[in-house]
Amino acid sequence: MDDALIVTIYVVIDDTMKALEHRSHCLSSLSDAEILTIAVLAARYYGNHHARAVGQLTGTAYFPRVISPSRVYGKIKQAHAHI
Repeated sequence: MDDALIVTIYVVIDDTMKALEHRSHCLSSLSDAEILTIAVLAARYYGNHHARAVGQLTGTAYFPRVISPSRVYGKIKQAHAHI
């Protein structure tokens, strides 16, 4: 996995969410942009297997806080409802 690609995906998602005036919930351990970045990386590198992606990506320098795969899936469903 290319570090520059991870950063680019995050920046594009984060900037888009800011342009749409989206705000993450104040009690969330990860921002919505971080969660959607994990979802994009899951689709790209893990065959859309979110649990495997979460296990590999959380706890790294890019996603230091741990999150459950069900949280990622829930956020994907919420984002899909807004599109």
